[in-house]
Amino acid sequence: MRHTNRALLVIIAGALLLITIAVVVVLVRPPPSYRSETSPADIVSNYLLALQRGDSARAYGYLSPTLRSYPPSAADFVADMAHTEGDAASTYEVLDTPIRDTRAVVTVRATTFVHGGLLSNGQSVRTFTMTLANESGVWRLVNSDDWTVWRDCWNRRGGC
Repeated sequence: MRHTNRALLVIIAGALLLITIAVVVVLVRPPPSYRSETSPADIVSNYLLALQRGDSARAYGYLSPTLRSYPPSAADFVADMAHTEGDAASTYEVLDTPIRDTRAVVTVRATTFVHGGLLSNGQSVRTFTMTLANESGVWRLVNSDDWTVWRDCWNRRGGC
């Protein structure tokens, strides 16, 4: 009987050690930071990070002024984005960035953490693209197919 109790204590102690290590790893991991802004992937990463941090002025600065219904101010950008359902609980990973002349299409994987049921892993994963144009040596966002980070009305006459 004593042998069984020791084995159970070892298993419990091991599980607690693993949980402690996992918590420490999560807490010690540095928060995401802005990139250098030299590539389309950097611009997309910075735009998404600015949205997550609520830094609307910075996110607005990555939009191309050539959009048909370019928001005239950061306040208008905020008003337009208020209609999206962006989630700070998402993480973004740039997967691919093919560049052709003055255009780049950045593929992004978004992982959103959700409350799941017994058979759920608690994650929702989606992939989307963001298109950039090189305007006088500066990469600017001109389109995206993800409604949580972009308003497609910026590409239509008449705006949002």
